[in-house]
Amino acid sequence: RRCLRRPACKRKVIIYQEHHAVFHHHESPVVSAHVMALASLAPVWPRGNGAALAAVQVAAQKTEHLMMRSSRIAIIGAGIAGLACATALSQAGFQVTLFDKSRGAGGRMSTRRGADWQCDHGAQYFTARHPEFRAEVSRWERAGVAAQWQLQLRGLDADGCSGGAPVERFVGVPRMSSIGAWLAADLALHTGMAISALQREDNAWRLHVQDEGALAHRYDMVVLAVPAPQAVPLLGQVAPLQAA
Repeated sequence: RRCLRRPACKRKVIIYQEHHAVFHHHESPVVSAHVMALASLAPVWPRGNGAALAAVQVAAQKTEHLMMRSSRIAIIGAGIAGLACATALSQAGFQVTLFDKSRGAGGRMSTRRGADWQCDHGAQYFTARHPEFRAEVSRWERAGVAAQWQLQLRGLDADGCSGGAPVERFVGVPRMSSIGAWLAADLALHTGMAISALQREDNAWRLHVQDEGALAHRYDMVVLAVPAPQAVPLLGQVAPLQAA
């Protein structure tokens, strides 16, 4: 859970491991959009890296006037980070399209279902310690897609005593995937599409889908909101130094 930066490189990558979000850009007007995209996630970060976030916000303020030069944004990864970023950018007036290799949105907040059973095989629950993230969770509760998990846990210390302050734990209702589905309801989301390559073409980005080839539409900016192991192959083709 830290922010890694290589400011000396012409191509920069910012990785916030809490949400596994990777923002890639060149030294161009595209820079500002990616910095702002990261800053826009601040209200929903469960536990923020204060110094890293402050640095990002300062950079965002310096380059905010460049953002509106670009409007079409592709976000790869429809987990909570990608959904939060897409929501913020959509509200700011950008044309946002989400891509995910899974069958639905939510990332690790996933559920498998059968004829008469269901299993949350990703995150078992989540916490909301940051006040702003807790406010976002309250919005999910009001929408009926999240609720507190009424579970009693006991931990024993070396003396055999139970310790620690009680912690609020939350789950999606009626299943963990409900939150992602609700967040994605008003977003342009393409599921079952594994993005295998990024191609820079005429000052825009073209996305390639595994086993299908290049997409017809091109984008001004690309946000990678996927775990680092999935981001590395994509960055390796356009920013090999950062992929290393």
